[in-house]
Amino acid sequence: MATITDRVAALTLQRRPFVHATVVRAQEPTSARPGDAAVILEDGSIEGFVGGQCATSTVRTAALDTLRDGRTLLLRVLPESSAEFPEAPGALVVVNPCHSGGAIEIFLRPVLPAPILLVTGDTPIARAVSSLATFLEWEVTPASPPPPTSVPPISGPHLAGPGPSGPHVSGSSHFSAHFAGLSSSGLHVAAPSAFGSDGVGLDGVGLDGAGAGEVGAGVAGAGPIAAVVAGLGDGDGEAVRAALDAGVGFVALVASRRRGAVVLDGLGLTGAERARIHTPAGLDIGARTPQEIALSIMGEVVRAVRADGLAAPAAAVLPGPRTEVDPVCGMTVVVGPGAVVAGDHYFCGTGCRDAFLARA
Repeated sequence: MATITDRVAALTLQRRPFVHATVVRAQEPTSARPGDAAVILEDGSIEGFVGGQCATSTVRTAALDTLRDGRTLLLRVLPESSAEFPEAPGALVVVNPCHSGGAIEIFLRPVLPAPILLVTGDTPIARAVSSLATFLEWEVTPASPPPPTSVPPISGPHLAGPGPSGPHVSGSSHFSAHFAGLSSSGLHVAAPSAFGSDGVGLDGVGLDGAGAGEVGAGVAGAGPIAAVVAGLGDGDGEAVRAALDAGVGFVALVASRRRGAVVLDGLGLTGAERARIHTPAGLDIGARTPQEIALSIMGEVVRAVRADGLAAPAAAVLPGPRTEVDPVCGMTVVVGPGAVVAGDHYFCGTGCRDAFLARA
């Protein structure tokens, strides 16, 4: 029998966004106990147990809010007779009019797929970027350069002149196929992070797929947020073209200003495409070693994500859930799996539904 821990691992592997909910305090009378746990999926469905039906409705609404903003939340569900409880940063107090009389506190932890960084090239800089990005909890996917063709490679590690036919930007599908594969829903990259929870057993939960992390900016099937082209002349033009065609919003080309201009001039870029390419790559921090250059590059990438709102090209924007108001108690109820319904009305639980039907 699989547990909530297993389910958390499986969802993480599949790169599916979800909220991991854990009961951290329970004041009787309540059916929940400290350590009870559940996962709430993006459609509002709940697997596991964190309380009775009235509490579950409150948890669902709050969990979907955390899934959209990516922030953890301590949810305090109090009975209607409870004394005024002050709000606190990172906590939400909800008075549940149909609660049995107890109180519970549930920690809600949104788990979002890690952003993906594609790194091309087999060079010290490429390896340093991959190492640093992994430390920053990104998923790193390396892409090897294409096999040799009749087009001579760009000469020199930094200062380059095109071959007789210009920079290597052929129509070869090598990098294009790699990017296309990353954009598909079958993306499988890294091992999962470990999340501990005692939880409640679930039947029929399988473990498949791959993926990891809880840093925001991406969902199942999302392609790379950024690409670092660090072949130093080996297939750089083709890698840049493939990244642009895949919709990657930030392409860092590791090259001198002169060689970068040579590569880009041969690509026939539009103004919008050129704006997505950053070369020389990285912030100007006077970097010299591969590790320092990697630091400058990842600093620029992180700034693009955190400050400029860079997102994955195929990332699905989670819409706000459809909600209705319980006509009996006035609670906000998420419309979705597990909702208690009578006709056109939605209820926080069976008690309010039965009371409504009795009055009808």
